[in-house]
Amino acid sequence: MHISRMKVWKLSKPKVKQEFARLVTDRKDKVFEADNVESKWNAMKEGWQKATEQVCGWTKGPPRHSETWWWNDEVAKAIEEKRR
Repeated sequence: MHISRMKVWKLSKPKVKQEFARLVTDRKDKVFEADNVESKWNAMKEGWQKATEQVCGWTKGPPRHSETWWWNDEVAKAIEEKRR
């Protein structure tokens, strides 16, 4: 069974984050047009999901490595140095 996941870790990159923010902002009118809390929530959720899918994309399967918020280039270099 393939489990696809959005590559949300890409949001740590400034250009990706900026594009995500732009897309979410572009969809804000749907949230304001909704007439009740449930509709507003669904409009926000849909906007976030579509923006994330568009800027981040999907994986092809389960993650090979667990995703962590603290992993970055600096940590990767430190690990590489330690392995040497």
